[in-house]
Amino acid sequence: MRHRITDATAVRRALPAGLAAALCVAAAAPAASAAAPAGPAAPATAPTWQDVSLPPLPASARLTDVAAAGPRAAWAVGAQSSPSAPVMLRWDGRAWRTEALPAAVARGGLRTVAASGPRSAWALGDPQPDGSGTAVRWNGTAWRQVAFPAGLTGLDVSAPRGGGAWAAAQDYGTYAAAVLHYEHGAWVEKEMPAGTFALLSVSARSDGDVWIGGMDTSTDTPFIYHWDGRTWTEARIQKPAWGAIKRIAAVASDDVWAYRTDLILGAEHTLLHWDGTAWTEIAVPEPTGALAGLTPDGGGGVWMSATSAQGSSLYLHYSGGQWTTARGPVRGTAYVEVGDIARLPGHGPVLSVGDVSSGPIGEALR
Repeated sequence: MRHRITDATAVRRALPAGLAAALCVAAAAPAASAAAPAGPAAPATAPTWQDVSLPPLPASARLTDVAAAGPRAAWAVGAQSSPSAPVMLRWDGRAWRTEALPAAVARGGLRTVAASGPRSAWALGDPQPDGSGTAVRWNGTAWRQVAFPAGLTGLDVSAPRGGGAWAAAQDYGTYAAAVLHYEHGAWVEKEMPAGTFALLSVSARSDGDVWIGGMDTSTDTPFIYHWDGRTWTEARIQKPAWGAIKRIAAVASDDVWAYRTDLILGAEHTLLHWDGTAWTEIAVPEPTGALAGLTPDGGGGVWMSATSAQGSSLYLHYSGGQWTTARGPVRGTAYVEVGDIARLPGHGPVLSVGDVSSGPIGEALR
């Protein structure tokens, strides 16, 4: 969709001390010879980023967003040109497969996808040629079209468990931002905070715990707001010039991540973390780009993907106060653009989608 910087303190973990061996001596018998020490255990193989199979897609196809809700419940979306059409893929546990979409949304592209479970997912995109909005919902069996306000482009969507979905959208003609909530079987536009905004990201844990982010276009500075079920409250974050919040990932009430970047020069890349009391700013060590992906790692940290890197994809992992980097499969001298990244719940892999000049790609950390 995803600063003046305080580096987080590095955490060092000491290995536990070994136990001293007890020596047993028999009073009336010679000492037994010591058993031969066991050989060292084979080291566990660290997971690596690997290429994963995609179904045949035209070279013009671009995959821009991915969401995961289970071992076989992940979806990736995008668009293709010549002819213009949306792209929808589903992860079957080992590879990506093409998903059928309703004929009524056969044009344009899908921009964003979110899943709350194997039987509930949403995808939004560009308006259809007749101006009608594009929204489809997965019911566990098939994707069904759902009415979406005319003229609105769905930029980001979030689907919390047990609640209605939330969407960040923009009017195709006026560029006005909109926040929508799916309630009582329909998408309903909700009141936004006062101001002029470019709304770029939304992350909801429930209908009373929603975060939005983007750029205040009257000042060209980033913003984050939180909805508690009644009112919007602005977060106290630093606001560098030309900045925007491009990604938000809410894990818990005291564990929210956001990615802030400079939209003009691309010189600033900062990870923000909310601990329930205050926001901490963490310098991102590599230029990750305006469209970098962001996903919690399930252990208190996050994975990020770089928008573009030459030769192979670039990933960054922040955990325990430290950054590490990893590269994907070598793809010659081409520039690899990663559109988004998502971790499967539990012990599943981290999935990413993107493209190179020859067409779309998929990768997985496993």
